[in-house]
Amino acid sequence: MKAIIKAQDMKDLIEKTKRFVCKNYNTIMRYIHIVVDAEKREVRAEAVDGHRFSVAYCKLADGKESFECFITQDIPKITKCDEYVEIETDGDKAFITVGDNIRGYRQPKKPFFDILQMIETTEDEDPTIKIAFNSKLLAEALQSVKDAGDKYNTARLYLYNPATPVLIRSNEKDVAGVLPIHISVEKWEKDEEMMKGGKRDEGKRD
Repeated sequence: MKAIIKAQDMKDLIEKTKRFVCKNYNTIMRYIHIVVDAEKREVRAEAVDGHRFSVAYCKLADGKESFECFITQDIPKITKCDEYVEIETDGDKAFITVGDNIRGYRQPKKPFFDILQMIETTEDEDPTIKIAFNSKLLAEALQSVKDAGDKYNTARLYLYNPATPVLIRSNEKDVAGVLPIHISVEKWEKDEEMMKGGKRDEGKRD
């Protein structure tokens, strides 16, 4: 089975998931789970390390069969000259091909975690509050809490309403804040429609 996606899309999938793999133990969590959906014409990448997870999507450029496989973040180097990446499975191995470079990955026998089910279970409840933030500014504020010296790297987020800043604390006195950004009602509704449309049919599994 083979799938072809754009090289930049593959780089993005790895970037969005590589920080979420478990690096300390030889478990299923050290892999990035790749799911090719030929019907939806999309590729999904998933990673989880026991405390957090990431799910990222891109378009399927070419491929007639749906399949899944496991890879690691160590894929062949993608350069500006590379246009496409091939993902292929053969028996108990998966292969990533970039130009003339090929890397193989022996496939684990254990199934991966049902991350989509976890997300869908959460989304079955209406959110009590929805606030949008600049991702870069929010990440920097969280980093400042980490650098404050809390040995547990605890970030306590206080969310009050969509018009006030989120307050981020690691102790009783130090605080970082990020102001929200405005997103139109139409944009929120479009996001929610896409989330509902992306859910799997009841009882159907990938």
